[in-house]
Amino acid sequence: MLKKTNKNICYPYYNTNKFDRRKIMDYTIYLKLINSIFNNVMTIEDKSIADILSYHRLLGYFNSSNNEEKLILEKYTEELKPIFEELDAKKIRFIALKAFSLFDYYENLNIRQFNDIDLLVDPQRIDEIIKIIQKQGYKFGHINYSNMSFVEATRNEILFSRLNTHEIIKLIKKRDNIYIKIDINFLFQWKMFNNTQIDFDILYQNSVNNSIINIRQLNKIYNILHLSCHFYNETTGFIFSAVSLNKDPQELKIFRLMDIVFILKSINDTEENELIHLSEKYGINHQLIYTLRMIETFFYNTLSSYLKAYIDNHTYEKNNINIYYKNNGEIGYWPLSVYDRAFNLRKKDIIMKKMEF
Repeated sequence: MLKKTNKNICYPYYNTNKFDRRKIMDYTIYLKLINSIFNNVMTIEDKSIADILSYHRLLGYFNSSNNEEKLILEKYTEELKPIFEELDAKKIRFIALKAFSLFDYYENLNIRQFNDIDLLVDPQRIDEIIKIIQKQGYKFGHINYSNMSFVEATRNEILFSRLNTHEIIKLIKKRDNIYIKIDINFLFQWKMFNNTQIDFDILYQNSVNNSIINIRQLNKIYNILHLSCHFYNETTGFIFSAVSLNKDPQELKIFRLMDIVFILKSINDTEENELIHLSEKYGINHQLIYTLRMIETFFYNTLSSYLKAYIDNHTYEKNNINIYYKNNGEIGYWPLSVYDRAFNLRKKDIIMKKMEF
């Protein structure tokens, strides 16, 4: 069991009922707690620290007895079943991405929180897919989390997303006080930054059946490649996401690294070699290296000696963990350490007001 942390160190977190992410945080506490995950000491008693962990969506690792996520998963699978059945009946191919593609790698389903289901679909049949989902009562839009209400998307928002990004606006339906959200991806990754796209046919050929729910998912290697590209794009290109700077871009989220770490723990030497080979073949090795460097930074000695040697031998600007992309597409550099970016969020807010975007 993880011992209680000294209250003198954690003083800002005690005497408050509501977690304020802008309080100064001692990142050494995070590092100790997060690294404890890999030593099988996932028990935590201090609610204040648990609230802080929720910022990085790691709370489930320490409160794995909570069945809320499992119940939400059950609602999702029930709701999505008729959609999947119709897609299969019409021989429309699709692949689960991110959370729904990771349950095979987590020993306890409850620890992996998720906000929606991401599907990568055959871009040639995207209009058919949208009609099938809409027929089940789903609408384009987003959730206003201040009052948990649904806001329908405008025509301009729908068109902009489809023409300029890798996905369409979320399709959402409310069921039993739970919003079921479907995120339809029609490209492997973001369009911007001259990113390489991997053809859907290749991705489907390298997909496997998920053992938890009856759905296809990318195999280990292609899953790591996709998650690495997603992490890189979200973290370095946060200014291009739909999130306003005034609403906190939240560009660096550790749960995304955790997903990759869990798959990395399951691959062998041959698969590691294939991972490097494919990243270079598709021209996404800078995104993979960046992500592996982040993993090595937050979870020291987690990478194999082979992967560690690979990232140590590559020092391209694009895989520098301190870069970000400005509005004009040029590269900028964070004036903060990666630890402060992740944990000292009050300082980060102050610095960001002075940064050039």
